[in-house]
Amino acid sequence: MSNTFVSQWIEFSQASLSKFKEFSDTSVANLSAAKPAFSSADVAELLKNAIAANKQFNDISTATFMKLFHNQITSMNLGNSTAAAQELTDISSGLMSQFVQQQTQFISDLNSAFSGYVANLQQVNGTTELTTVQSDLLATIQQQVKDNAAANMGLMNSLSVATSAWTEKTLNKAAEAK
Repeated sequence: MSNTFVSQWIEFSQASLSKFKEFSDTSVANLSAAKPAFSSADVAELLKNAIAANKQFNDISTATFMKLFHNQITSMNLGNSTAAAQELTDISSGLMSQFVQQQTQFISDLNSAFSGYVANLQQVNGTTELTTVQSDLLATIQQQVKDNAAANMGLMNSLSVATSAWTEKTLNKAAEAK
């Protein structure tokens, strides 16, 4: 070879390949002579233990998660929150029920006034009586609207008082829970 470096490289490569072949042959001979490290029964036992350990790990993880979850729920005091929400729902439901009853009565009173108006119209004998019947209807409707508005304001005041009391009570319970 003309270049010493290339010659040395080729010799080194061939020596490396020879050593690798020698090492491979020795490894194969040793592995062939050795008794298998594990029998199928040993592998089965190992797998059974691994599965049992994995199940135990999952059980511990689940139990730990549930403890943390319950501690978080307890610290959030959701029981008081649920009771407070139920109280607010009860307040709201009660006032809505009163409002619906009030509006039903208002409509009923208006229907009665209009029925009386129709009955009175059938007995009218002149324009003066017609004007009086119409004026009476308008006065009745005006009074019923005023009464209904006053009743609605009463409900709004009741709502304000009830929600203020609820808020104070709820905040006091939350402050006590510290």
